[in-house]
Amino acid sequence: MKNQLFLDKAINVFLAVGVATFIILINMAILNLLIPGWHMIPGDKNAPWQAAVRGITAAPLLEELIFRFIPISLALKFDWFKSDEKAQILLVALIACAFGYMHGGTYNIAIQGVAGFAFGWVYIKNGMSYWSSVAAHAFYNFLIYFVFPVIM
Repeated sequence: MKNQLFLDKAINVFLAVGVATFIILINMAILNLLIPGWHMIPGDKNAPWQAAVRGITAAPLLEELIFRFIPISLALKFDWFKSDEKAQILLVALIACAFGYMHGGTYNIAIQGVAGFAFGWVYIKNGMSYWSSVAAHAFYNFLIYFVFPVIM
């Protein structure tokens, strides 16, 4: 039973990262076509290794604390929020927009905001699990820093 619960949570993490990555790649392609002079690619071959290490360690820990754990924990103080799935999704969406905007502005809502929504979905789907959202965030950042630069 315990192994199945862990497997279910791991599947949710990988599912969220996979879907978010797919949507983000589509969004990047669309934004690259629509916005003159704006060319964004997933990953940076020239990123310093220190940035990559921070991106898969400190950033997920801190950002998941600020953008998932604290606001959702505060909202859970209200009994109606615990049972209102629509309210939970709305809060996750609002937080995701703030998360995306914080990463660079309005256009980043379509990129990092989508990822932030996936991390929030994992957080809620896995029973308000901080570590699940940290794992999804770290895995996503690992793809950005180490996988995409090699294949793009």
